[in-house]
Amino acid sequence: MKPVVIMHYDEKGWLDVRISGEVTVLTVDDRVPADRVYEHTIQEDRDELLAFADGPWGNINDQRSDQLRVKLHRLEHGLAVVGEGA
Repeated sequence: MKPVVIMHYDEKGWLDVRISGEVTVLTVDDRVPADRVYEHTIQEDRDELLAFADGPWGNINDQRSDQLRVKLHRLEHGLAVVGEGA
């Protein structure tokens, strides 16, 4: 089974990383230069993780967000909407 990693941004922009499967996920945090690289170690059940991301999925209109900050973030990180009409 393929590993699954979900990067979840809440409405305020807080990022939550959720992982299932054999994969190494690292976070680099330059706010703490002496300890800047962290490995995510919490694993979750794959079915529960996939259920968390089951919907609603976006559509092509989500790409046209009026929030410039969100648009720029998507472009910088190669993010595209997943779902019908995408």
